[in-house]
Amino acid sequence: MIYSELLTTYGAAAGKTRSWQDGVTVYLNSKATIVAKTQLAAQYGGIMAWELGQDAPGMASRRDHRH
Repeated sequence: MIYSELLTTYGAAAGKTRSWQDGVTVYLNSKATIVAKTQLAAQYGGIMAWELGQDAPGMASRRDHRH
């Protein structure tokens, strides 16, 4: 579930790391969690994010660097 869907479906959960909504346990990185993770990452020189679903096809793919 993407964040905008979570807000639409479980708006009360948006500010929490874990919430029970309509019989469903919702886990997410709340703003406070993201701030804490960012501070931790800064101590190690930063982070990099990459989403497999946004990768390019074929030889341009970042999944296989052998070719």
